[in-house]
Amino acid sequence: MPEQDVIVIVREFCSTVHQPEVGDDAMLSVAELRGFGFTPRKLYPPIPAAKLRSVEEKLGFTIPPILFALLSQVSNGIAGFCYQFIGVDGGCQCHLGDILDTYNAFEEEGIKGGVWQDGLLPFVSWGCNIFSCIDSHHPNGEA
Repeated sequence: MPEQDVIVIVREFCSTVHQPEVGDDAMLSVAELRGFGFTPRKLYPPIPAAKLRSVEEKLGFTIPPILFALLSQVSNGIAGFCYQFIGVDGGCQCHLGDILDTYNAFEEEGIKGGVWQDGLLPFVSWGCNIFSCIDSHHPNGEA
């Protein structure tokens, strides 16, 4: 799917899916849901390309074009119930922080004592320490 099509689809999703209403008769309040790690959907403003370039310098590689476009044109992360599309520099964070913090945590810890693959960038947290990653060294940034 062409990059621009993905941007349009994500933009449409973000404009049509609104933060859930939690009624007075709900079993849990928004505050209680947050306490369990469920964050109501929140869009963060897009981040300027110059700030993303600064993050790339710290990472030591370029952010794949599709992720770069989503962060700079649509939203610097999305907090939803049960997931976070992780942003950078003031955007959405997961329990490990923003994209840079999360990548650094994975790189420092490795996977079960192994070595974290250079350039494998976690960008969505699904909870329970489950992440979707994008390969920054692949020409199409395959996830």
